Amino acid sequence: DAIEQQQRVQPCVQTLFLQQANLKSRQLRCARLLHHFMNLYNILHHKRFLPPNNHRDRYFGQPVIVAERFLERFATPTIQNAGFVMSKSNKDSCLVHLLILYLLSHNTMSVEDISLIATDLKIDTAVATHLLRQAGCTVITQKNKKKLMVQLTTPVTFPKSKRARRN
Repeated sequence: DAIEQQQRVQPCVQTLFLQQANLKSRQLRCARLLHHFMNLYNILHHKRFLPPNNHRDRYFGQPVIVAERFLERFATPTIQNAGFVMSKSNKDSCLVHLLILYLLSHNTMSVEDISLIATDLKIDTAVATHLLRQAGCTVITQKNKKKLMVQLTTPVTFPKSKRARRN
């Protein structure tokens, strides 16, 4: 029952699906992948879990092929492949991918407000903006300071490392 509750379409993805007529096929694919990955992330990011059963077509309510790619990319196998865990770096990598998928789902590669996806991922907007800046996005605080506009521009410029080497 708890898994079925988490299977819902998150509000940030729901708004994308409502605009389905205006989305291009690439954007719609990104929105669907975002939906599946967000469901898997929200279920699996805080515990140890077993690998998918190849005899079933669903893994925690998501297609097995999507779940296998999710585990391959964002989880670390435990000893003797008995299951998977998500380390802090795995979680951060997953969050960056989810945030970039959210940006790719929009036509203009910019989002007026990221608080909706941050709420759905159960992270603070400050964490989301930090991860987006690390991914090369430009984050602009709007006048009312409640909305943060995010843009992914080309060429991508990454922030300089704050750790300087000692001579």
